[in-house]
Amino acid sequence: MKTVPDALHELTPEAWHAVVKASVADRDQHGLTLPGFPPPEVQERFVGASFERALDEAFNFYSAITAAAARFGRPLTADSSVLDFGIGWGRIARYFLRDVAVEGIYGIDAMPLAIELCKQTGVPGSLIHCDELPPTVFASDRFDVIYAYSVFSHLAERAQLAWIEEFARILKPGGVLVVTSRSDYFLSYVETLVGTQEPTHLEASLLEMFSDIDAVRAQFAAGEFIFRTYPSGGGGGLDEGLYGEAFVPRAYAEREWTRYLKLRDFSDDPAYLPQSVLVLQKD
Repeated sequence: MKTVPDALHELTPEAWHAVVKASVADRDQHGLTLPGFPPPEVQERFVGASFERALDEAFNFYSAITAAAARFGRPLTADSSVLDFGIGWGRIARYFLRDVAVEGIYGIDAMPLAIELCKQTGVPGSLIHCDELPPTVFASDRFDVIYAYSVFSHLAERAQLAWIEEFARILKPGGVLVVTSRSDYFLSYVETLVGTQEPTHLEASLLEMFSDIDAVRAQFAAGEFIFRTYPSGGGGGLDEGLYGEAFVPRAYAEREWTRYLKLRDFSDDPAYLPQSVLVLQKD
């Protein structure tokens, strides 16, 4: 029987979030040494924020994952196994120390730098570099929960479908997948950039990519998959043809992803998370 330290398991989610945020200043919390952090500029390059602000967003998604797992009959326990797909610098994976034994935490990323950062800062679990397209090294029926934050918001359609099929293979029966994607909220953000006098390189790229926002909105409303590559590349060393800005409308997920998994929920609340959240489950 695997165990989670009582000092963590007995904390409420909100108290645990406060502990993780306190680890920014002091990694030693509740008799344990929690993971560290890469330099702020590295954190921001991966997720657009650093330290407490990055952790607040991570906690909201962690809460969405644990709630979905419980709601659909897969509540997390010490014996559960979870996979962070696109682990980045590990801001989300560390939260599962409260729920799952270290032996059950896994993280994969196609960027070698991400895996190296996680190892350097003590992110928990098994950390594995993966290819940009499946298969993974994992056996079938391996995981109770797989999650991906701001990964499917950047992948081309063929990559997305390949990974959904792979997740269907490596999830246990009844296992839950939670991913995020761009939504209309992102287009509203791009609209705020119009007229910016000195846009950053990224802002200028977005304005060029989405100069036809009304047409993109119409596609999204019609349930069409939308993918735009960056005008000057931007795959972070990955295949630029697989990386850009991607939108997965609910109707598209219902039409295409349900070939592999059941769509259990689709939520879009920018006050909670800046991306839509899709929950899927294996039969």
